[in-house]
Order: sequence, then structure tokens, then C-alpha cells
Amino acid sequence: MVEEPGFGVSDTRGIAAGIARQLGNVHEIAYDPWGFRESAEILADLGFPMVEFPQSAGRMAPASEQLYELVGQQRVVHNGDETLRAQVLAAVAAPTDRGGWKISKLKSLERIDAAVTLAMASDRAMALRYEKPQKRGAAFL
Repeated sequence: MVEEPGFGVSDTRGIAAGIARQLGNVHEIAYDPWGFRESAEILADLGFPMVEFPQSAGRMAPASEQLYELVGQQRVVHNGDETLRAQVLAAVAAPTDRGGWKISKLKSLERIDAAVTLAMASDRAMALRYEKPQKRGAAFL
């Protein structure tokens, strides 16, 4: 059994095991491989379906633009979490080389990790919306 470390401890396997216990049954976990590759490999070893989502302009521009559309269409539900609210409001749009825009960490004065995560999650949700559900079994007694 792996003990969960406290803050400031660099026990990646212990942290991943703690995350795994909290997550339970998930469809997939999207992650930015920069700085999270080792943890992603550990979570994959624990049986979690991991999906790389680099925060490059080519990946983040469509995700950012799609999130903007979903919010404008009132298709995003928010529970009032103040951290999410503050970070979404602090997000800044930065132009890309291809004429689009993306949420940018470099242009923001405040933390915006929750806004970036929301863009990643909405992108994955929209990509998976037409995926057929896994076959389910039934038992009759």
C-alpha cells in the first residue's frame, strides 16, 4: 500500500495512487505531456486511459475557440466555484500564427490553469460526443 504524501513531497507514484483512488471509473484523462509524462505513465500503468493533449497553438486554438462558442451558446454549466470563475475571467486571448487565437498563459497576469483545463475538457467532450458507448451487459434473475 502506498501512502499519500503531503505537500512538498516528490513521490510521483504515491501522488498518482492517491489520484487513482479519488478518480474511480473515468472514460479518459487528458493531459499536457510537458511536465506530466511520468505521472501519466504511472496512471496508465494503474489502468487509466490517458490521452495526450499538448498545449500547442494547433491544439489549443480550436479548443479555446470551441469553448468560447459553447459559453456563448450557454452550453456550459458552472457550479459557482470562485477559483474557476476568477481564472476564466483572467484568461487572455492571444493570436496564433494561423490567424486564430488561443487562451494564453504567457499573456495572462493571473493564474488561468482552470480556464485551460476547461478548454481541454470541453474539446475532449465534444470529440467524444458521437462515440458509441461501451456495450453493457444485463443479468436477469
